[in-house]
Amino acid sequence: MKRLFFIVTVSIVFMLISNVQASYLSVPAGAEFGYVEVYDTARGLDYGMARINYQWWFDEPSSYWHYAYQVFNNDYYNTPTDRTDDYHFGYIYDTDATPDSINKFDVVFDPASGINDLLILDTAAGSTAGGGGWAHSIGYDIFTEVYTGLDWIVSGSSGTQIAPAVWDYDKISGKWYWINDYAGDRSTQDGDINGGQYFEIASKWAPGWCTSTVVAGVSAQADGVVIGPSVPIPEPVTCTILGFGTAGLVLFRKKNRKLFDLKS
Repeated sequence: MKRLFFIVTVSIVFMLISNVQASYLSVPAGAEFGYVEVYDTARGLDYGMARINYQWWFDEPSSYWHYAYQVFNNDYYNTPTDRTDDYHFGYIYDTDATPDSINKFDVVFDPASGINDLLILDTAAGSTAGGGGWAHSIGYDIFTEVYTGLDWIVSGSSGTQIAPAVWDYDKISGKWYWINDYAGDRSTQDGDINGGQYFEIASKWAPGWCTSTVVAGVSAQADGVVIGPSVPIPEPVTCTILGFGTAGLVLFRKKNRKLFDLKS
């Protein structure tokens, strides 16, 4: 009776935990993190690099993994006299060309088990300087019937594009100087000076390597590898079956060992 009560209690607790919905969270102090610098290989480094910061952590109450991303395309090191230490993806130095701002960010993964294991947390995420969250869509491959990734785009939303740092070579009082005309944007500047807004995903899938992409203008694309939802977690029923299977193997081995001892 006690054993039955324990099993029922555990089942109820698990049901309550599994029904907790993931929500947008600020990146906790203990989150794992990393970054990747990306550029368009066809256009070269003269066209500039962008930086993608990625963080991930496990949220106990909801049992979801969280993945948060931020994009830097600005005068990151904030040295006004040095034009080489910033991110300026979408703009070529020494030109008067109009900069191409980043208007798309995506993470490519393959959660074949379906959309129920994935949540887009854009209550305060996916924001850019001066605007609200970007519109999002989940890619779906009709031929393989799996979800292929998550895109955030400016089109159809109130978000503004992530513009690059822009430098101009101007003559002042007879001398030529590099002037930082525009410091550039980062995806955490929308009304939050502490940078608390991100492109955020919650998923039942555990951390693994995924491809991430930023697109500037019409066709400039820069790809890099980040941590994202990649590794499937076995369902509780599967875990239970595996547990019973392991226990059965142990009992089988013990029984055979006794028979062997008797025969010998």
